[in-house]
Parts: sequence; C-alpha cells; structure tokens
Amino acid sequence: MLMLSLFILSAETLFSQSPIHVRTAVVLQDYSFFSTLYPRTEGSKNEKDALSFIKGRLKQYDIEYIEQDFQEMEGSHSFSRNLISTIPGEREDTLIIAVPLDQGDGAEATSDGSLNLALALALLEELKGSSPPITVSVLFLGGEHETLRSYPIGTDRFLQDFYPESPVAVLFLNFKEFPEAVSIQSGAKYGTTPYWLMEACSTALDRTDISYRLRGNEHQVFRVGMTDSVTIIEPFLNEEFPAIAITGSGSTGEMADESSLIFSFLLFFQEFLGTLSGGFPEEWDKHFLFFQIGGKKIIVRENVYVLILIIIFSGLFLYSLLFRNRVKKYLGILVHHLGTLPVLYIVIFLCILAGTFVLEGVSQLKSYPAMWKVQPFFFLCLKASVAFLLFFLVFRFLRKRYFSFRGSFYSAAAMMFLILTTITVTVINVSFSYYFAWAFICAFIFSLLKRRFLKLILLCLAPFWLFKMVYDVFTLPSLKVIEFILYSRLAGNLLFALFVLPFVLMLIRLSLLHKHAVGKRQRIQHLSLLLFFGVSSLFFAVYIYLTDPWNHADQPVYVEESIDLVSRTRYMQISSPAPIGDLSISGSGYNSELHETQRESLVPGSTIPELISITEMIEPFLDRRRITLKIESIGFPSDMTAALTGDEQIIVYDANFPFSNLAREKRTEIYIGKNPPNPLLLEFTIPREADLVLHLEVVYKVLPYDLRIEGEKKKIYTLLRVKDQINFF
Repeated sequence: MLMLSLFILSAETLFSQSPIHVRTAVVLQDYSFFSTLYPRTEGSKNEKDALSFIKGRLKQYDIEYIEQDFQEMEGSHSFSRNLISTIPGEREDTLIIAVPLDQGDGAEATSDGSLNLALALALLEELKGSSPPITVSVLFLGGEHETLRSYPIGTDRFLQDFYPESPVAVLFLNFKEFPEAVSIQSGAKYGTTPYWLMEACSTALDRTDISYRLRGNEHQVFRVGMTDSVTIIEPFLNEEFPAIAITGSGSTGEMADESSLIFSFLLFFQEFLGTLSGGFPEEWDKHFLFFQIGGKKIIVRENVYVLILIIIFSGLFLYSLLFRNRVKKYLGILVHHLGTLPVLYIVIFLCILAGTFVLEGVSQLKSYPAMWKVQPFFFLCLKASVAFLLFFLVFRFLRKRYFSFRGSFYSAAAMMFLILTTITVTVINVSFSYYFAWAFICAFIFSLLKRRFLKLILLCLAPFWLFKMVYDVFTLPSLKVIEFILYSRLAGNLLFALFVLPFVLMLIRLSLLHKHAVGKRQRIQHLSLLLFFGVSSLFFAVYIYLTDPWNHADQPVYVEESIDLVSRTRYMQISSPAPIGDLSISGSGYNSELHETQRESLVPGSTIPELISITEMIEPFLDRRRITLKIESIGFPSDMTAALTGDEQIIVYDANFPFSNLAREKRTEIYIGKNPPNPLLLEFTIPREADLVLHLEVVYKVLPYDLRIEGEKKKIYTLLRVKDQINFF
C-alpha cells in the first residue's frame, strides 16, 4: 500500500505539470456507468444510451463532434452510429484513437469493453482547451465486434469518407476489462505496423508501470497472411494508414489496482503523444524485428539487421579465403555424396507424413476431428514422436546402402543447406532469415568443434528460434498455422521436412563421431531412442484418445432452428465438435430425447409458430410502385435480411436502406442490420410492371418462445432463422 500511495502521489505531481490531469474517480464512475449498460450490442438501446452519454459529456466539455450514420454505407447497414471528436494540435499530423462502442454478442458482463470508453472520455477532457503537439481525433465506432466477413463496419463506414490531407496514425483501444498485462497487436493479414509506430507505443509503455507483451512471432504470422480472423486494425492497414492496437485480458480484482492502472494509462497517452510530437515519418520500415527478453524489448531496425547479415556473409567469404583447403575438402565431399540428401529428405518427409496419418486416425477413432484446437501441443508431440520413431527405425536399415559414413559430409551439408536457405529467405523477405542465419552460425561453430559434448550444445541451440516460433504459434494460438503444421499432408509436411533436414544432418554427424559406426554402444543408443519415441507415441496417442476435453468445461452444442413460413416446415439442426451425447428437448412443438453418437442430428418440429406479421402498402406512381412493408416480429430479432428476386434483371430505384443490385444473379440485396427496430418499416420503389419476390429472413439469438434444451455438461447456443416471402406480381 505504501508503494502504491507513493506511485499515485508521484503520478498526480507528474500530471499536474502536463496537459493531462484527471481524477481517477471520474474515470471509474464513467466505467461503472458504461458497465451498467450491459449488453451493449450493436444498434441496441444500451448502445444508444452509451452514445447519448458520450455526447452529453462532450457538450459539457464544449467539444465539438460529428456523427456518422450507416445510411450511405456500401454493402452493409447498421442501426449503430459513429462519433468523431477532434482536438486540433500544433501539427496537422493526426493521431486517431479508435474505441468500439459495442461489445459483441458473446461478451460477458465482466469483459464488455467499458474501460475503452471511459479512458477515451478522460483523454478528451484533458485535451480540451489545450494544444497538444499533434492533432488528436477520438473515434467511437459502432458495429465493430461481429465476426462476419462484412465487419468491422464501423471502421469501414469511417474510412468510406476519410481522405486526410495530412499524415495519420491509428491507436486502437480494445480492452475487454482492466488488464493484468497489455498486449500490443501489430498487424493483420499481409499488413504490419511500421517500426516508428511500434517504437513509439512500446517506448511510451516503458515509461509507465504497465507490463506489456510483444509477440514477435505473431508479427511474423501477420507477415505471411495466416491469421485466423480479421484483426481490429486490418481495415486501417489495408488503406495504408499506420495502425497499432493495445489489448489485454485478466482482471486486477482490486479497486486500488484499477486506480493505479488509470493513472498509468493516462501517463501512457501523455508519453505516446510526446514521442510523436515531431510528426509522423513518411517512410515505413516493415521488416524490423522485435523480441522481448525478461520484460525488456529489443527492436532491430531493417537497416541494422541487413548490416548484421552482410557481416555474416562477409565473414563466411573471408573464412573461405583464409581456409581454402578446408573449404575445398568440404566441397569435394559434398559433390561426391550429394545423392544422399534427396534420399534423406524423402525419408524425413515420409516419416512426418506418417505422423499426420496417425493424427487423423486418432481423431477419427475419437470422433472429434477438432480436438487439436483444444490441445494442439499434445497433437504436435504425437506427430513428432511418430516421425522420430519411424526415422530412427528406417535409418538404421538404410544407412549402409544409401548413406555416407563420412561425418564431414553431414556437417558440410547442414552448413550448405542453411546458408542457401538464409540467402533465399533474405531475398524473399528479410524478416524471416534470422531463424536460419542463427542456425547457420551454430552449424558453422558445430563443424569446427571436436568435442562431442560441445557439438551437442550447438545442436540444441541451432533450432532455438524455430522452436520458439512453433511455441509462440501454439500458445497464441494461431489455429490456421497450427492446422497447416499438423494436417497439411503435402505442402506443410514438405516444408516441415525442409526445416528439419539440417538438424537431422547435424544429429547424424554427432552419432558418427565414434570410429565404429556399428557397435554395442551404438546399438544400445539406437534401441534406447526407439524405446523412448515408441513409448512417447503410445502415451500421446492413448492420452488424446482417452482425454475428455470437457472435463473442465461444458461441451458446446449449437442448435440452429429453421422455420419456413412459405413451405410450412420446421426443423432443428443440432451440431457439436464432438459426439452430441444425451439431450432433452421440450416445449414449443418439440418433445425429444436424443442419445446421439454422431456430431450432427436433425430434429423435426410439429407446429409452425407465426412469428412474423407483414402489412403491405402499395402506392402506384406513373410507371413505378412505392412499396411500404410494416414488419412486426414476436420477441426481439437480432438480425434481419431482405432480398428481391425475379425472372429478369431487377431494377430498384430507391430504398430506405442501402442495397446492391446483383445483375448476374437477378437479385437485389437490401441491407438492414443487427437489432432492428420492432416494428420495422421497409420501403423501396420498383417498376410498376415488374414481377418480383421479396425474400425475408429474421434471425433470433434469444428464442421468442419457451424451448428447453438440456444436457449434462452441455453449453447450448441457440439460433433461430425464420423465412418468409411476399410476391409482387
């Protein structure tokens, strides 16, 4: 408590000397208020109340703002709104601080993102009436947290009309709750944050007591475009605006800790603006590297890293000049035994491929193909154990016929492979070459050393950064990359074998240090390795097969019900990533007991509830018809979509919602959006003689009737789709 008190006092002194000075009590009050508006989903009343509160506070501060609706949106629509407030600075360079208004349908009450809104308001309060070093715009975004392809539409709506005349950078606040640690998100699919913005953000965090994480290998995943979903800053990066996001998870639990964090965050904003006070650089360094060791960051700029590579290659060239005889010896051995490499590579590939087949077999036996998403490390260990078991089994029988006993060949081959790989990767993308440059240096020293123990140490060090990359990918987790490593039969396993090959060469060289390649000691070592990897393979296979993934969590069961008011049909599609098991379904036309051993099941309903009422009003005018539909729904729909179809090309002159004419499909999509008002008025104008059909779909995430679906240790997710249509002939 004494240390906390000293920190708060020192922070207050610091803030009083700067343009940022705010009482934490106000921020905590705002945070508490926004938290009461749960659930704050897109277009909902609670989101509108949050927006009204923000507008009221800005009027109180005498800060101007602009609102954006989604009426002119291209390809989508929302009943939410954006709000933009700008504080002019000494420079026109503009920092956009983006915060989401909504929280997403699946968010818990304790992780609703209220902290983002409270911090943004606090920042605006501190900047009002001042002249910050750069211009600051706070952007409150609606429609940000859905996972559909068209999202985040709040950012898309903002960017649709955004054509800045001065440099712009984006800081996106995406906290779910008061975090224990902050994570920096620095990219998106095929797009990354530039060096200068990463440096500014991390430096500002260094000057606070906020602990943060830099995930260098996550940044690499962004570079190869293998992210699992759209990141929150992807739309900005796609438009070539430098952007970075700070996120976090975990709860502090103590109000004093929350007060301390508020001071720290406000100090971060102050320091961040200070680091950018000189304006934004025009050049982007996108190939920088960064690491975090013991809580300390290390950021290597592209020019520094390229210089390191030049030194490595120059040193290699100098070595070849000074030790010509040694280099000639290695080259001669390589040429003489070069045919060993493709044979060895094929053997490694086939062993890894067999590991993939084992994974597939275990998953099928368990009837849970997606279990690798729950426990990816165990699947990786099983695949690696099987591959090593088969390799050591096969290698013993093939080495006399196909493989050389010259130990120098394997050292030379490993170095040759790693230097060629380093050069190739450097040409393709310099950011990825350090994995192989490090391995090459280790392999080079490995070839010079004579003692077996020292060679073993270098062999363990050589694949360190590749192992680190795999570890980070599996702990993030990056499911798209994990699936590629575990289950890609051809491309993934070929690449996997390519990465493993130089280290296998070094391992073979280590095993040939004894003069007698075949002897009692070698046989014992070989049998020990076979026993170890055989037992490991069996252990991981049995563990995966017997483990209940729902031992500490409820099994998700997805229930999607469909009601077609035209065909008068009703059914329930039930699915789960594992066998469904026992379920009881009762109420509203259902009475079933399921004992399902499959992952999917179809249950028909006996009655058709009338959940939608549509009132038509048609106004002819010259050669057109103005159609107004009053759509009333039972309950509270979460989404609504509409489409017009016909036998000929459709012409829609006007509508009260955005629409798109899909000429090839003879279809016009009308975009309505999440949480529509009830009743909803849908208006559109079509040719007077056009024969069209309106297809309407109303989606419920909260069922409008009593339906009980129960099962032991099951978490039920329900969705209802109600379809109807109206003919205009």
